Amino acid sequence: MGKKALQHVKSLIPEGYKVLLQTYKDDVFGRWLADVYYGEDFSDSLVDVFISEGWGVHWDGKGKSPEPWYSWPEYPMVTVKTG
Repeated sequence: MGKKALQHVKSLIPEGYKVLLQTYKDDVFGRWLADVYYGEDFSDSLVDVFISEGWGVHWDGKGKSPEPWYSWPEYPMVTVKTG
């Protein structure tokens, strides 16, 4: 699944394309996370696009993570923590 997701990212954001990374350390494991914005004015959110195209789902990180459903482009799919 990871390879297909990476291919999809590359189709959205070609190599050399400028992106804006908004980083934060809001992870129970102490990891740095980043939101990726692209587009002419950096208004396109990679997370929002992945979710709207069925590559992921919203999850606030509380409770059990959402189960993938079979209408996703691939199974299993990624869960995106939001909020």
